[in-house]
Amino acid sequence: LSVDYGKKSKISFTVWACPQISTAVVEAYNTVLCVHSLLEHTDVTIMYDNEALYDICRRSLDIERPTYTNLNRMLAQIISSLTASLRFDGALNVDLTEFQTNLVPYPRIHFMLSSYAPIISAEKAYHEQLSVAEITMSVFEPASMFVKCDPRHGKYMACCMMYRGDVVPKDVNASVATIKTKRTIQFVDWCPTGFKVGINYQPPTVVPGGDLAKVMRACCMISNSTAIAEVFSRCDHKFDLMYSKRAFVHHYVGEGMEEGEFSEAREDLAALEKDYEEVGIETAEGEGEEEEGYGALCIHLGQGGVQIGNACWELFCLEHGIQPDGQTIGGGDDAFNTFFSETGAGKHVPRCVMVDLEPTVVDEVRTGTYRQLFHPEQLISGKEDAANNFARGHYTVGKEIVDLVLDRIRKLADNCTGLQGFMIFNTCGGGTGSGLGCLLLERLSVDYGKKSKISFTVWFQTNLVPYPRIHFMLSSYAPIISAEKAYHEQLSVAEITMSVFEPASMFVTCDPRHGKYMACCMMYRGDVVPKDVNASVATIKTKRTIQFVDWCPTGFKVGINYQPPTVVPGGDLAKVMRALLHDQQLHRHRRGLLPLRSQVRPDVQQACLRPSLRGRGYGGGRVLRGPRGSGCAREGLRGSRHRDRRRRG
Repeated sequence: LSVDYGKKSKISFTVWACPQISTAVVEAYNTVLCVHSLLEHTDVTIMYDNEALYDICRRSLDIERPTYTNLNRMLAQIISSLTASLRFDGALNVDLTEFQTNLVPYPRIHFMLSSYAPIISAEKAYHEQLSVAEITMSVFEPASMFVKCDPRHGKYMACCMMYRGDVVPKDVNASVATIKTKRTIQFVDWCPTGFKVGINYQPPTVVPGGDLAKVMRACCMISNSTAIAEVFSRCDHKFDLMYSKRAFVHHYVGEGMEEGEFSEAREDLAALEKDYEEVGIETAEGEGEEEEGYGALCIHLGQGGVQIGNACWELFCLEHGIQPDGQTIGGGDDAFNTFFSETGAGKHVPRCVMVDLEPTVVDEVRTGTYRQLFHPEQLISGKEDAANNFARGHYTVGKEIVDLVLDRIRKLADNCTGLQGFMIFNTCGGGTGSGLGCLLLERLSVDYGKKSKISFTVWFQTNLVPYPRIHFMLSSYAPIISAEKAYHEQLSVAEITMSVFEPASMFVTCDPRHGKYMACCMMYRGDVVPKDVNASVATIKTKRTIQFVDWCPTGFKVGINYQPPTVVPGGDLAKVMRALLHDQQLHRHRRGLLPLRSQVRPDVQQACLRPSLRGRGYGGGRVLRGPRGSGCAREGLRGSRHRDRRRRG
């Protein structure tokens, strides 16, 4: 995109790696590699993280067990507010290029915090109609931030505030004046204005039957703060711990990357942190050029990007009165043509492409409520996933479909009058969002001939195998209950999580308390939600008897599938609501291996690993048995001297 559309604005909506909750062991690697490209090829990057969104759901919406649907609908409100002025009438409109002009003092300083208020549950809507002053104060609260970052630890360089609904300029001016008097909200001294304000008369729209309440007014704030450096610092720490041991690096090198790219990306991120540190005392120089335009293209990449996109287009259609088949309800202006193009038959089609390297998530759009809204060419999927590997998304699997994606983007751009820019939705911690996202932004054309076959071990291998030779795993499963006790022992998520770490649950004779864990891959099935899993993992980390190596700060890869375990009719195993399979990489793995020959047959273990291919759930990696890829770029912990010794023996 940077090559083909160098002068167009590129705004990235990026799900950031969480401080405590992790979707992949190698998340820190993928994030640092992704940021290296985002620095060069995006103009504005708006950041979110799931941990902050989970906290907001529990605190503000009283959702005890938030799902990705809850999170994505909150994100959709942010994106809707940012683009409302492009689609509706208002007193002070803000277009896409104005974000860059007003928020980015220097090209590299373009990573933004976001917040939104009010977030109120439907039950409290009629009791809490907040004033303009109250919602303005609320968006500056640390608890309102959509990424885990305390803005009180830094200074604001610029704030872009988009109001919607029953709001007048007089109230906004009074609220902004009050903000400037607060000692806890600090601004750099070289930017005397600090605020860009937009007011749109269209009140916020909510999904019928959803958790968010219908309110009279709302405010979305995108801010550039030096406090964002603490987010980078957390990621750096995790990266450094793993990279100091060169753990998991061979997976990336084996896909065509050079090890020097890790060091280059890490140095670039360190320089970015230094830039944010220095910018607080520098003097602003120059102003950006403003560019006119009317259309915007949305690019949804990977599982996170596509799911967020699903929530966004659902909300956009409700706001503009567009039916799931693309037909409009009633009259109205053509402001929504910023994001929709009209066909000869009067159908409105989103200006977007949805891309994932494996078809499961995109197939949900193809068969979902809004399946008739999208043209089939806009929904692009490959045959192999990125396996949480930046290199697969960037160099091998992603490279196979990038030309097709760019061809679709060009067709949409050619049909867009006055193209204003691109909006990219991705997850920097995943393989597709980071790898393919960077490939699109950079428009790389380097040919990497090596193609990997999808196999059972690809998804686990990236997260469990720090070195090629260190690939012997322990496994455990819970609950193992006889049919007679099934109705009396429906164990909680916390109980089955604790159980799989017990020595008695191991499927090989080995006491894990005699060693340290390097990585754990935990596959949940049935009635399980991310909140319960996160709480259970946090508890595990506090146990003194369960120790982890200090160079792998994440340690966990988690998958959740809604399909409950199936048992053979008339067999010994009970039908349970939820179950957990645990594959683990343990330091000091003992050599005495003894297969378990009791209640659980091997096919039960395999059945627990396969459902991600058939059912729906979170952390949806491919889990199919197949041959492990041969060959690797690194030799691992043991060198050639040890192999020579074995040969002589």
